Amino acid sequence: MLNDNLRDQVIVHLNGRMLKKTKIFGDFDFRFLSEVTFLLENDTFAMDDHIFEEGDNTNKKMFFITKGTVVIMQRISHTYIKEL
Repeated sequence: MLNDNLRDQVIVHLNGRMLKKTKIFGDFDFRFLSEVTFLLENDTFAMDDHIFEEGDNTNKKMFFITKGTVVIMQRISHTYIKEL
């Protein structure tokens, strides 16, 4: 088991690297990204899981797809929109 300081350093390194690759966070400095990394939550979803539903305004989350793909579908018609 890692001590708290080493655990925090690993979190900053892994999440900071992921954030730095995104357009929205790419230009921010390391200090800012370090703070943001502690606000992130790690979730894993299985195939056919619904991450969120169209029109759900209660979910105020931003998702980063780090592995796998996500299909965006129109809810009522089940029309394929895009695969990310």
